[in-house]
Amino acid sequence: KEMAVRWVQAMGFNETMLKLAYDRCALSTGKLSFNYIDKILSGWNAKGITTPQQAEEESRMRHSYKQTPNSLPEDDDFVRLSLTRTPKL
Repeated sequence: KEMAVRWVQAMGFNETMLKLAYDRCALSTGKLSFNYIDKILSGWNAKGITTPQQAEEESRMRHSYKQTPNSLPEDDDFVRLSLTRTPKL
């Protein structure tokens, strides 16, 4: 209950943002975790995120940085090989 009061009163999140944080928690963990929701909302609060649109944009940006060598374009064999080969000494 104390967390919920802080989320609404101190951080200023509305019901829509609380539900979005809950949905993200459920997708990531498969269960309800108030600590996980608190981390989501605290992160949004620190970044000034107050709308679902801002939260979605932040999520897209965060995931775009998690590219792996397998996500490189198929026709770029040189880059793929240079990232996977180890030099022979």
